[in-house]
Amino acid sequence: MIHIRYLGLQCGQLEKLPPSVSNLVNLQSLILKGRNAGHVLDVTAAFWRIATLRHVVAPFALPKVLGDLHSLQTLHGVQHLCWDTRRGGGGGNPLGTSTNLRSLELSGLHAKHAAALTAALESLDMLVHLMLDGESLPSTVFTIPSLRRLQSLKLRGSMDSPEGPGGGHDDDEATADDGVVRYIRPNLTRLSMWSTMVGQKFVDMLGELPSLAELTLMVAAFDGERLEFRDGRFRSLQKLKLGLPELEEWTVRAGAMASLARLTLFGCLKMRMLPEALAGIPELEEVVLYRMPIMVERIKKHGGEDHHKVKHVPVIQTIW
Repeated sequence: MIHIRYLGLQCGQLEKLPPSVSNLVNLQSLILKGRNAGHVLDVTAAFWRIATLRHVVAPFALPKVLGDLHSLQTLHGVQHLCWDTRRGGGGGNPLGTSTNLRSLELSGLHAKHAAALTAALESLDMLVHLMLDGESLPSTVFTIPSLRRLQSLKLRGSMDSPEGPGGGHDDDEATADDGVVRYIRPNLTRLSMWSTMVGQKFVDMLGELPSLAELTLMVAAFDGERLEFRDGRFRSLQKLKLGLPELEEWTVRAGAMASLARLTLFGCLKMRMLPEALAGIPELEEVVLYRMPIMVERIKKHGGEDHHKVKHVPVIQTIW
């Protein structure tokens, strides 16, 4: 057993791993599945000192500081129940020895974890994928300079600054902050958001991301009834999915999302009409409407008020 490098288990009713797991000194990958969301599995602190660890996907509680895990590349499903939550982040950087992480997924985040989380992210300049889930998420995830390699970002929970990192500034300063994002997140290509409750200024900032090709805004991601994609924003966007039940009006200005190829609207039952700008997007190849009976009527070939906006689209799917 001491030579095991990969261990995958279905957790079932398992409450904790035996302390002897720390004897697997050659272990590289531990994949545990089958537990309910939010359940935390106990594991001995000695486990986090296995220097060969590369991939950990398990519902563990992270210790205050990991061991000497310079080989660790994947850390998914973990919570941070032991992180220092003192004002000013007196506990330092909890991931300071894991600077080679490529993929990180954390859940159970609260506002009190902001300082420790920021300190951790500031040291992860190799990170390519990041998922954060909790009651309060830091909007600085878009401006921390160390995350320049980040390509994929998933956010589930309210942003601490719904108008973006510069939400408290005047319009000129906020515009400057929007522009900074294009340099700090040059490689971000996929962004998914749920329950973030961001405002229009935040969306304007996202529109400046130079490489953003896929954007998903689901239930409560946007706080408002009117959403606008402004002039020239989202220039690299190819796939867009909107699942905003409260959205009534979606406006797309000239030059926005000019490269869009696939549009999916999911349960936007209050949306009154499709944006007129869709008619001027020649790259649009597919439109998918989930559970939107009124919009289905509006795009019908005979008599549909919005038919002219999508008549050039080769594939239109309507799913109930």
